[in-house]
Amino acid sequence: MCQGLCTAIKNSAAAVLVFLVLGTMPAAACDLKVTDAWIREAPPGLMTLAGYASLHNDSGKLLQIVKVWSASFAEIQMHESVIENGMASMREISTLNIPAHQQVMFAPSGRHFMLMGATRGFSKGEAVEISLQDQHGCTTVARFIVRSDGS
Repeated sequence: MCQGLCTAIKNSAAAVLVFLVLGTMPAAACDLKVTDAWIREAPPGLMTLAGYASLHNDSGKLLQIVKVWSASFAEIQMHESVIENGMASMREISTLNIPAHQQVMFAPSGRHFMLMGATRGFSKGEAVEISLQDQHGCTTVARFIVRSDGS
């Protein structure tokens, strides 16, 4: 009498148990590790800022950063400062390659994150979340701390 209903209940219970177990397993971690992340504090009203960090590739394969974004900015680009023909300029890095088990530094007068269209002003000590996505679609969220002159 209970055969059909009991089987359905048992199967539902098993499905729920599998969902709960899988749902509590940690997601696979990205190979990108971000350290020493900071944003240079800007004067009030300035809506474009610069961000810096060390990006570490913990994998045995080339890692490419293909996208960077944050809810705190309208747009984020990766840039590098270069000197050509005695003139300093910046150029956008559309894809950043990080070799296996290597790191790439974003530091003043070199590579930097150009943080454009700030949604508000940021004060020293505040943390801003910035997301970086690799070529596999894995997203690393890093906390950038606002500092004055890097301190």
